[in-house]
Amino acid sequence: MTTMPVNAGFLFAVALHLQPGLGFSAPRAGLTFAVAAVGFGGVGLTRRRLPVSWRPWLPAAGLLIAAGSFGGLGLALRAGGDGGAALYVCLLTLGGGLGLGFSPAFTLALFAVAPQDAADASGLQLIGVAALGTLFANRLDLPGVHPSAHAFAVVAAALTAVCAAGAAVAPGRGRRRA
Repeated sequence: MTTMPVNAGFLFAVALHLQPGLGFSAPRAGLTFAVAAVGFGGVGLTRRRLPVSWRPWLPAAGLLIAAGSFGGLGLALRAGGDGGAALYVCLLTLGGGLGLGFSPAFTLALFAVAPQDAADASGLQLIGVAALGTLFANRLDLPGVHPSAHAFAVVAAALTAVCAAGAAVAPGRGRRRA
């Protein structure tokens, strides 16, 4: 279930960077996020067409793709610019990676969570927002750097590490449950 808090925390932190940090309007920031949604939706609609033998490995592969995309986003946005084309390429691949990782993990989680515990399971998203939002906010007061860009680079590094760690444990979890 790594993808739920990762995605929620990412959306919160990047919105803070794009809007107050870079001065994007709300519509422009929303349309920027749409690129990741296209990747997520495209993978979500087509992943069932992949060979069945690949399916246990999709969450790990998706998290590795997401880790690389978060690293790319951190690099693209670290100097305080808008990231140019790299921003959109990273968002598209990030959406695809999260789409590969999210759907199978979410299905397993819903199967394993009792109905009375569903609200607790959905609270995972809040953990991502709280943890990554706090990490972002605590990096805004550094002198000599673009505060928002530096804060987002730190968050992107944390997201890269979380996705890589999630990918490391995902294959074993898929084999045990299969």
